[in-house]
Amino acid sequence: MLMTIDLFPTILSLVGLDPTRFTLNGRDLVPWIQAGAAPPTPLLAETSMSGDTRYALRDGHYKLIQPYRLDFGGEMKINRPEEMFELTVDPGEQRNLAVPPSAQLEALRQELSRRIDLVRRERAAAGGRSRSKALSPQERDRLRSLGYIN
Repeated sequence: MLMTIDLFPTILSLVGLDPTRFTLNGRDLVPWIQAGAAPPTPLLAETSMSGDTRYALRDGHYKLIQPYRLDFGGEMKINRPEEMFELTVDPGEQRNLAVPPSAQLEALRQELSRRIDLVRRERAAAGGRSRSKALSPQERDRLRSLGYIN
């Protein structure tokens, strides 16, 4: 599975810069592009509405969505249970497999929890600061020649 966070390190590699010089969350996909195959990686999705952060995980053929409640006042309320779908047989996400609980559901829950903890630790460690190293003059010239910086 490919993620937009992988685009920056991949672009760096494609323009001749070494993405391993920087502390990046994404991956350089050039090796997989050259091999003609995508890396098998679970995908964490994060969204926020009304100040509440919610997560979902897609891992292979399965997708797990955390339960959530939203109250917009009056009649505007959303109350969704935990949901799990097998996307190869249910691409429209119509059949919730979270009930009854299964080994697959528990594995997805554990992976989702692990990834949420990792994201939270990384954010806390970064403290809102950039973790990137300064670009060399050659790298700045290369990015300038491509129109990415002035």
